[in-house]
Amino acid sequence: MWLDLVNAYGSVAHKLIEAAMKLYHIPEKVQGIVRSYIKGMTIRFTVDDHTTSWHRIEKGIVTACTISLIL
Repeated sequence: MWLDLVNAYGSVAHKLIEAAMKLYHIPEKVQGIVRSYIKGMTIRFTVDDHTTSWHRIEKGIVTACTISLIL
């Protein structure tokens, strides 16, 4: 994991992921796929009988999401 060994899933801002992909010369087509994927990341939580509205994720990667293995 070249992004953040301390807290790879919760601390990396999406803008930093984009900068790292450019720095490490990830092909533009792959960068576009990753940008598109993380741009649309949303999450919501349910506790007991209450569910929050959907929130856009701007920092971190959800554990076990498809892209986390690649990054």
